[in-house]
Amino acid sequence: MYKSFNYDTSAYETASFIPKGLREWKRGELLRHFNERLEKEKSLKELHVYFYRVGHRVAYPLPVTQLPDLPEGIPGLGFPYPWSIWLAWELRERWEIFYYAWKTLGDKPAGLLLQQELAALDPWDKSFEGPGTAHLCTGHLASLLALYLKNDTGWETDLLQRARQAACKLIDRDIQPWYAETWHTKETFTLNDLHNIPCIILTSAASLARVLHHPSSSELNSKAESLFHAWLQFKEENYSEGTSYDAFFLDSLCLWIDSHPDKETLLAQGKNTFEKILRNWIHHTLPGRLDLHAPLGDVEPEMFFWMNVTEKWVQWYGWPEGAWVIKHIPPHRLPSSALVHSMETVYAENQTSQSPEAGCREHAASATLRTGWDSTDLAVYTGLSRTPTGHLHYDNGQIIIGAYNRFWITDPGYQQYRPGPECDFTLGIQAHNVPVINGQKQSQRRGKLLQLNEFEKGVQYGCLDISECYENLPAHSSITRAVWLIKDKNKTVLVQDKISSTEDLKIDYYWQGGTHLAWAFKNNQARLSDGEHVLWISTSAGPIRPEQVEKHTGSRGPLTLRHSCQTQNHQGIFNWIFCFDESIRWETPDSNIKEILEMIKNLA
Repeated sequence: MYKSFNYDTSAYETASFIPKGLREWKRGELLRHFNERLEKEKSLKELHVYFYRVGHRVAYPLPVTQLPDLPEGIPGLGFPYPWSIWLAWELRERWEIFYYAWKTLGDKPAGLLLQQELAALDPWDKSFEGPGTAHLCTGHLASLLALYLKNDTGWETDLLQRARQAACKLIDRDIQPWYAETWHTKETFTLNDLHNIPCIILTSAASLARVLHHPSSSELNSKAESLFHAWLQFKEENYSEGTSYDAFFLDSLCLWIDSHPDKETLLAQGKNTFEKILRNWIHHTLPGRLDLHAPLGDVEPEMFFWMNVTEKWVQWYGWPEGAWVIKHIPPHRLPSSALVHSMETVYAENQTSQSPEAGCREHAASATLRTGWDSTDLAVYTGLSRTPTGHLHYDNGQIIIGAYNRFWITDPGYQQYRPGPECDFTLGIQAHNVPVINGQKQSQRRGKLLQLNEFEKGVQYGCLDISECYENLPAHSSITRAVWLIKDKNKTVLVQDKISSTEDLKIDYYWQGGTHLAWAFKNNQARLSDGEHVLWISTSAGPIRPEQVEKHTGSRGPLTLRHSCQTQNHQGIFNWIFCFDESIRWETPDSNIKEILEMIKNLA
């Protein structure tokens, strides 16, 4: 699953070993890929973990009997960086393969390896995050121990005892003191309580306590149920931490639900919310590459949990769109859990699959316009974060354009925690392409979706009011951003900003082009090319010149098109037009642009 890519979302887009375009994979291909993973994992003598966020690679002996000392990672962060979660992710990828081979295929050597490595958790003389504390690794390992200890048939007696001791130690030594401080006295829940880390630990601990028949089980599971209902309520109010981190929590939540004695009731209560989230994930995928999501907020292609959750929802609800998506993700991009369980659920004889409907959709933290799912389709993703939560950025109106297996107009897609130029880039004024007003970037999540329509002739339209996303603007300032997706012969996107105020304002734009796309300039327009397709960029705000393209010192790949303009007589309308051309021509599409402006004028 993990490759030594730089931490840049485009690395997965451009990787030559990942097939481009839609293809429905067959069950036999998944089984062959599973067998390759199984043989590789069996042969490993040590585990290499790539801490991609901070660029370190660390080796661990197998089985892992000790949590070694690690580099500081991010000096000045103010708290220990949660290194161990990457280790837990790698162990899960390995253990899921062994568990399926053992329990489903009868592979006893794989089962013995799994038992030995789970038992090896017992003698660790230091807890996962420190005695009496719990963090992501604690929660993740609690979920895994709950999953593998649930069925103790076939276990070696000594290894089972040691694995159970490790599980009890996890609850008694670390989780219970943490729970007493974090959750015990909490009767009501706020948005701050829904951050993924404490929620993952709580639901995972509840799962493990239930399997162990631990004395804390009743209280932990009661609190987890209260959390689940509060989470559903806040979800109705557009709460979200974005694709990667919503799925991170849902992965542990689904494991908790799956073993709950009142599972059917919980599934009924969560169904409508889960369906909205699945639609969000599907509509955020890149045309031709359904394993990748538009980088709005902190979106990490290494965080595969949404695939696990999608497979689980297909198993529970039989949703054909979810099955269709899983069937079109290349097997080597599927996490081990989704890979092994898809062979039994998504590919079951009675499971139907169906391509989702395209079009425009509103989601918790975005609005999307798209023509379909294959490489030749076009998708536009617009930031619309409306709740004060982590992992979402101040990016209301941020535009990402996806087509031909690439994000052409993109976003850094993450926040660097290490102080320095990269952190400045991922959080600074150049991170997003929404207007920067008098040097001021957005600092509030108060976007309002005014309109979302589909017209005839393949035209989709969305309009946002982003005025309240800025602080300290002149009185009576108004900023709206409209987005048009036009499915004409060249696939065109028009972004139109209308800005008015009681004084003239200086407007700065920063457009990120996809990494490794080639830039050129002609007739006051910019040209992006991947060698097979071209995207022309033009604006009514003035000519585009080569000197306007720069690379921020903190960028790990994207180049930035910087453009400045100003309102006149206290108002301005600024059009940005992005026009694709499959012919690799060097002729600017001026006549096509005039036709488009006339078309939207008539539609409006």
